[in-house]
Amino acid sequence: MSLPGWLLTVLILLNLLLLPYFGLILATALAAIVRPKAFRKIQPSRTRFLIAIPAHDEEAGIAATVRSCLAFDYRRELFEVVVIADNCTDQTAAVARREGASVVVRDDPIKKSKGYAIAYLIEQLRQSGHFLDFDALVIIDADSTASRDLLTGFAGLLESGHHFI
Repeated sequence: MSLPGWLLTVLILLNLLLLPYFGLILATALAAIVRPKAFRKIQPSRTRFLIAIPAHDEEAGIAATVRSCLAFDYRRELFEVVVIADNCTDQTAAVARREGASVVVRDDPIKKSKGYAIAYLIEQLRQSGHFLDFDALVIIDADSTASRDLLTGFAGLLESGHHFI
């Protein structure tokens, strides 16, 4: 059984029109096979973060906050979690240490606030020379939990040129 001449002509023209499209798909597939690493080369982040958690009498919730920060989907050697136990009268510092955070204890009955606590931490880090070990400071409230991809998102923004997030 043969096709009518007009139908054969339409089919040939349709194939000729679609040939460039299928050629592009073939070229893309071949390029991916020949040079797969060129397309998948993603540089891992190297941004170093200091996670500061100012806390005043947060014994009840500090463990969950520290655990959420230590569970970031980010290379562990690139961030440090520090709890500033600010004028605490409870076991906030002990609980934070037990969960794996570094702890800085601050006792100043006159200057009471998160701002003073953060300034104190920064000054302690500057005096020790440890402040220069970090590229960015992230402040997490003591009664919150952080998303696992927080540092990955921050690193992407910082590495693309943002100075503040």
